[in-house]
Amino acid sequence: MSLRKLLKQEFVIGLMLSMLISVTGVIYAGSQPLNVQVQTDYYSIDGSDLKVKWLKVEILKGNKNYIAFQETFYDYVITDGVVDLNLGSNNDNRINPYIFNEERNWIRITIDDY
Repeated sequence: MSLRKLLKQEFVIGLMLSMLISVTGVIYAGSQPLNVQVQTDYYSIDGSDLKVKWLKVEILKGNKNYIAFQETFYDYVITDGVVDLNLGSNNDNRINPYIFNEERNWIRITIDDY
């Protein structure tokens, strides 16, 4: 297995384990986007920024079997290992704030690189 594939698998698994969203206040997601920032070890082979085909973010509810929201970013650039996204900024794909009524929500980030 190549190093790139191993890093990709570890990245997705690590995010599933570490990216738990616990929302205690009121979220006005209908009027403003939700900012997600993740520091990763995902770089290009030479250590520079990495442009990927697409990066998909999903917000999962409860026991992670229901996708409450998803958004895909095409030709995304991971800069210095940082993924910095604004979810729900597209008028056709706003985040419904009621998805955060669960005690726990999860974020899954999937990447397809070139």
